[in-house]
Amino acid sequence: MYSHVQRLPNRGVGLAQRCADWQERPHFTSIAAKIYDSLAPVQLREISKEGSQRRPNDANNDSAEGDLPVFEPTAANVSAFVGQTVYLPCRVRNLGDKVVSWMRSKDLHILTSGNTLFSSDTRFGPQHTPGSDAWTLRLDNARKTDSGKYECQVNTEPKMMYAVQLSVRDPDKPEGYDEPHSQQTRISYESTAPVAAIMGPREQRVPSGSTITLRCVILSPYQTRPIRGVQWLRDNKLLTFQAARGGINVETERGAARTVSELTLGGHAARRRKIFVQTNRGTNRHCNADRRTRRTYGSHAT
Repeated sequence: MYSHVQRLPNRGVGLAQRCADWQERPHFTSIAAKIYDSLAPVQLREISKEGSQRRPNDANNDSAEGDLPVFEPTAANVSAFVGQTVYLPCRVRNLGDKVVSWMRSKDLHILTSGNTLFSSDTRFGPQHTPGSDAWTLRLDNARKTDSGKYECQVNTEPKMMYAVQLSVRDPDKPEGYDEPHSQQTRISYESTAPVAAIMGPREQRVPSGSTITLRCVILSPYQTRPIRGVQWLRDNKLLTFQAARGGINVETERGAARTVSELTLGGHAARRRKIFVQTNRGTNRHCNADRRTRRTYGSHAT
């Protein structure tokens, strides 16, 4: 009857000692054994449960510190003209189950959270491709009042933040320009898709019959191959070298991450027209980098 009690020191010294003391009182022995048998499994289960707990992001028993979200370097300053579509970049590696949000610093207004728009200002919108580290904030029809600091945040503890400064200014007036490309639009767009923009003022005034040149820059930093083709269109019609009156020349320099295409119009070809560009990369991408609209650029012959 007492053999079970004699093995108690191997399981719990304190309780075993108390049970040994109770051996002098046989009517307590069975009670002590029952108490120990009920407590020991509970203690073992608690230890087992504690040992099996894993910290967040502690996959495959690796150190949790190596799996914390990390901001990748992107542009911290973005400039744009009034009316343009703006893309504020943010790239986060090892996001895990965390959420990326965009906040406007001047009024602490949450604009987006994940792929959800939280702002009543529908000019803003999240832009994210599943599986990508890029969490871009898109702003359509930018205004001067949109200038300021925007924060890309990750809901870690403490919270992580990456600031992007946006500067929006009035477009340059076309009158009085000797060089049509003296003012250029800065492009900043972090995504997996190419982005294109015609550089310089949106409108140019040149004497009738003179030669004008339009320059389009296409950035594709996350593409592994150069853009296959660039097409210029006028009044929604493809410009070709076989135009009846001639005066059209296109020169394109292709690179893995940057493609530059220059369209030169001379003589009769330089009449007033609305011109835009599209690239051949599976789907058409227009120069304003906004698939919903086509931004046109006019050349006025006077």
